[in-house]
Amino acid sequence: MNIEELVRFCRAHGFEVPTEWESGTTPPTVLIIDDDPDLLRAIIPNLEHPGRRVVGADDVAQAGILLMKYRPDLVILDLHLPGTDGIRIASILRKESELSGTRIVVLSGYIDEVVQEAMKDMHVDYYINKPPDFDRLREIVDELLDPVNTPGEAEGKVVE
Repeated sequence: MNIEELVRFCRAHGFEVPTEWESGTTPPTVLIIDDDPDLLRAIIPNLEHPGRRVVGADDVAQAGILLMKYRPDLVILDLHLPGTDGIRIASILRKESELSGTRIVVLSGYIDEVVQEAMKDMHVDYYINKPPDFDRLREIVDELLDPVNTPGEAEGKVVE
């Protein structure tokens, strides 16, 4: 479904249409998936920026809804989630044609060579250990959302 179809659907059913949908341009979107609500509350304001949407999901169901609703440009993903794991979510991102170009940052307290090997086909841009350095995380997000950077340039970097 493209943005025009979504606008038509919303209007037809009496739903509010966000301003950015009206203009046909949507801001870059970052989706953070982590089951720690305190971490979400800390990261989201640190990544918010004019012209950027930052949303968070603390469970798999909410993550699925937000993935389909926003088609994020970047997903920051915890590996250990109730009901599934980050490897499965990354795999889904790569298999779904509308999400296959999504940049991925793994944010976890359990990053090792085994995890990196298991995720090598997922084309993860960065692995960041918890707790993150918020300034460095913001730099990485800015880098990955910069249209000059193409997928694969940062692939697999580990940030301690």
